[in-house]
Amino acid sequence: MKYKALIRTRIPCLLSALILAALGAQGCQSEHAGDQGNLDPCANGDCDTSCKKSADSSEDGDICQIGGSPVCVGDLMTNKDHCGSCGHACKPGQNCVNGKCEDQLPPSGCDSTKEIPCMDGDNIVCVPKLSNESCGTKACTNKEDGKFCKCEDIVKGQACEGNLGCSTNGECVCPEGLFQDKTNKSQCNSPENPATCGASKDNPAGIQCREDQICNGKECACIEGIECGGKCIDPLKDHDFCGLGESCDQLAQCKEDETCTQGVCVCTNPSQAMFANRSMTSTW
Repeated sequence: MKYKALIRTRIPCLLSALILAALGAQGCQSEHAGDQGNLDPCANGDCDTSCKKSADSSEDGDICQIGGSPVCVGDLMTNKDHCGSCGHACKPGQNCVNGKCEDQLPPSGCDSTKEIPCMDGDNIVCVPKLSNESCGTKACTNKEDGKFCKCEDIVKGQACEGNLGCSTNGECVCPEGLFQDKTNKSQCNSPENPATCGASKDNPAGIQCREDQICNGKECACIEGIECGGKCIDPLKDHDFCGLGESCDQLAQCKEDETCTQGVCVCTNPSQAMFANRSMTSTW
């Protein structure tokens, strides 16, 4: 009698367990149904097929109990507001990667050689670190918001003065081909500038050309004519250097009563010229 009673009580329990197991095996299961707060889309035996991992995915998405109602959160492996489990939000500047919050990588628009990523609110922006206005800008050490600090906490660089430019190593230097003045450090001298003609590494100041000269990149040269006696002259008109020669020592200085005309010294007073011609005729 005792054994018969045990059989009567155990058989219904075993049958119930087998039936429940069979029903559970037939229903679909949420991949994260065991996470706290997650809902099984097949809890009532009918699967909710409207929730997907993403808009272009055919996989069933994850559902969380939010505000007393089931809400489709897409994929707990990538959702920053529900990363790994319902309600687990990542910090600003982090992404949800495989259900874990990880520091966000610099956006593709940031050039690591010229820009620094930083947080502007919840957005990551690229700040120039090699601009003339802030040369040598450095990332701050405050990492409260993930990998990137707040933009207002960035250590700004120096402003390049004068015609100095920001180099790739974050220093204000003269652009290539120009030379820093020894007296005025913010001035870069050009070898082609008449004020600093011929400037070089050894002589960054160069030389000052006169108003009647131009700078050819190495030295000052006359705009017209040739240079004689510290000035640019036209040997066809100049009183002190008159002639058709190509150098100063081939030119002649006209007398006080003479003018240089077409490279020839002639008497300024026509009557004197006639007297000179008569004297030459009488002599011969």
